[in-house]
Order: sequence, then C-alpha cells, then structure tokens
Amino acid sequence: MADPAMEAALARAYNRWIGEYCAGAPDRIKAVGIVPQRSMQACAAEVAFLARESWAVGIMTFGNLDGMLADHPYFDPLYRAAQGADLPICFHGGTDRPPFAPGREDVGNNLFMMHLTGHVWHQMRAMAAAVGGGLLERYPRLTMGFFEGGISWVAWWAERMDGHWGFFARHTPHLARKPSEHMRGERCFYTFDPDEELLAEVMRQMGAGRLMWASDYPHFDARFPDAAEIVVNNPRLDAAEKRAILGENALRFFRRIKT
Repeated sequence: MADPAMEAALARAYNRWIGEYCAGAPDRIKAVGIVPQRSMQACAAEVAFLARESWAVGIMTFGNLDGMLADHPYFDPLYRAAQGADLPICFHGGTDRPPFAPGREDVGNNLFMMHLTGHVWHQMRAMAAAVGGGLLERYPRLTMGFFEGGISWVAWWAERMDGHWGFFARHTPHLARKPSEHMRGERCFYTFDPDEELLAEVMRQMGAGRLMWASDYPHFDARFPDAAEIVVNNPRLDAAEKRAILGENALRFFRRIKT
C-alpha cells in the first residue's frame, strides 16, 4: 500500500482475523503476524500488539521496500522491536504485486518463470543482505528464518557468500564472521519442501538443527495430504533427523510456543 495509514490498518485487520482463527484451538494453532512497512513507527506499534497476543509466534516480512534491502537502517525499528519481543523474523519471497521480489516482474508475463524464480531469487537476496549486512551482529538475540524458497540451493549460497566476503569486506563492515558460520549457527533457520532430492545432503552441510518442514498447504503445488509422510518415509534420514526437521527445530525457532 502507498498510504501508510491504510497499510497499518490492513495489517491490524489481518492480525485480528488470524488471532480469531487461532482462538478456535489456541493450544494447537499458532500463526505469524504481519507488520506495516511504510511507517516504522506503525511497524513498531504492531510488533508491540503482536507481543501481547498469545497466538503470535513470529513476524513475516519481505525484507525489501522501495529499493531498500533487509539490512537497511530504515528497518532497524522492526528488528529492535522483534528482538525485544522474542519474535523471530520470517523472511518470505513476496507475491506477484509490489514490492516485487526479483524474478517476479522481470521475467515477462510467464507464470512458469515467475513461480520458478521468484521465491529463490528473493531468498538469496534477503539472506545475503541480512547476513552480509550484519543483522546478526547488530541484534545479538534476533532469530531469522527463510521461508518457502526450498533448501537445495542454500548450502551453495553459503559457500558462495564465504568466497565473496574475503574480497568485499569493506562492503560488509558489520559482518564479523564468515557468512556460513552465521547460516549454520543457532539463529538462522530454513524451510524445505518435503520432496526435495537433495534434502539429506543440504541438511548435513547446514546442520540438522537448521531445517524446518513446510507443507505449503493449501497451495496448488503442495504435496497434500502426504507432505509429512514423504519425510517420515525418506530412507536417507535417520529417526533423530526426522524428529528434528519435522518438529523439534520449529519449536526452537518459534520459542513462544509452549509444549
């Protein structure tokens, strides 16, 4: 939305609606909230609202607005408020409307290309900006998750960022560690699609504690109703790895969920 007040009102309306939905089974259903982006004052106020809601376990954001990427100081009030509320940041790939993710509006009017590239390219950009921009140094208690982009490419992206960090250190003044150390650390998490062929390889590169199962329900390409069974029946994963990626890691990421 171009109008900050309208955007803030829509965010609050959505958060009230999802709160009412979760209230149908408050011990079982939780959700992430959304926050306005056009006004950081309104954004911080919405984080404060979410912090008081028992259903709210995270905050979804695109990580870009008007050419400003995830590490831009403009977004600092969001990260500061989220850290204080113990609400993890959930980076998502955006939609087919502004603010566009890369690979959405620049691949022609071709849904095959838009769906193929949009989420992955956006997550690459969000990861590089968030990690390279030193958000984890600047906010030492902030946890970040990267959602709905798949997992197969993540290990390669971590290696590529490591290779570039040494040559472009002056462009990453806040980054004090190799990018891959952050990406394998305790405060970065990633979702995966249940039928990814390279799941086992990436999990062992990034660590079994970093990955979270995502059903993608009710989207047309979700493997419903057997999304969880695909992971359970994966012969390349052991029982401990399955427990971690099917539930334990999500509880570590969404720390406000009490069991």
